[in-house]
Amino acid sequence: LRVEDKIVLTKSCFGPLMLFKNASRTAAVTTDPNILCVCNFSYVPRNLAEAYTDTYHLDNGLVGRMLDELVSPLRKLQVSETELVCM
Repeated sequence: LRVEDKIVLTKSCFGPLMLFKNASRTAAVTTDPNILCVCNFSYVPRNLAEAYTDTYHLDNGLVGRMLDELVSPLRKLQVSETELVCM
């Protein structure tokens, strides 16, 4: 692939991959259904709007949807590290 094509692929896939990575890490390290772990060893609560006053970028239901649609199923499946890499 040309360099330009590689850049376009990286830009178009980075967001979904990061969401999946955060969801899989959360499922692996905690059983709390109301927090989402992020890559810098901090977390985001489900009720973000109540916790912070300026939540423009994260108060669009993203945290709740990730917890309900990605983290919860991954927890139930108890996916191994090898299986995550394959996914």
